[in-house]
Amino acid sequence: MLRGIGASLGFGGTPGGWISQCITHLRTIYNSSSFLTLVPMKNSIRLADGVSEYQDRLLSLAVKSSWERQLIELPNGEFVNTVSVGDKSNPMLIVAHGYGAGLGLFMHNIDALSSRYRVHLFDWIGFGGSSRPRYPKNASPENATTWFLDPFHDWIQMMKRNDGRSNTEKFHFMAHSLGGYLAVEYAMQYENSLEHLILVSPCGIPESLPSLDNYKSL
Repeated sequence: MLRGIGASLGFGGTPGGWISQCITHLRTIYNSSSFLTLVPMKNSIRLADGVSEYQDRLLSLAVKSSWERQLIELPNGEFVNTVSVGDKSNPMLIVAHGYGAGLGLFMHNIDALSSRYRVHLFDWIGFGGSSRPRYPKNASPENATTWFLDPFHDWIQMMKRNDGRSNTEKFHFMAHSLGGYLAVEYAMQYENSLEHLILVSPCGIPESLPSLDNYKSL
C-alpha cells in the first residue's frame, strides 16, 4: 500500500526511502517564497502561482496526452483554474473534485477519458488555483450552494464558447464527494443542460449537525 502510494507520487525505492523524499519535497514546497503568499485581488484572496506549479508537476507524472491550463476570468472578475484535454470535436465532459481536493484528483484517468471526450477539469471557486472570494458570514445552505454554482455556470458557458459550442449544447458531468453534492444541485437547476450525470461517492453536509448528546452512550 505504502509502496503503491509512493510510486503514484513519483518516488521510488522502499517506503522509508520515499517517505524521506516526500518530506524533503514538502519542505521545498512550504519553504517556497511564493507558495503560501496571499495576494489581494479585487475582493478576493488567492494562493500565489505555487499551486498551479505543483499541479503541473503532478499532471506531468500521470498524463501522457497534451493538455492546456488556463485561468478563465468570469464576468464578476473572479477566475477559475482550468485544465483542458482532448479533441474539441468530442463530447464535452466536466470533471469536478470534492472538498479539500483539486483538479488533479483524477489525473490517472485523464488519458482514458480524453480519448473519447473533450475533458475540462477545474478547481472550484475557493479551491486550488482558482480565486477565493470572501465567503459571506452566516450564509444559509442556499447561499452556500449559490456561492459555488453561480460562478460555475458562468464558467460552463465560457468553456462552451471556447470550444466552439452553442450555449444550449448538453454536456457530461462527473463529480466526486462535495462536488457530487453540488453537481446534483446544478442538475436540479439546469436539468436541460446535462447529457449524463456521473456521481463518484457524492457527499453533502446536513443543514444542522446532530447533537453530541446522541452519542454520549457510545
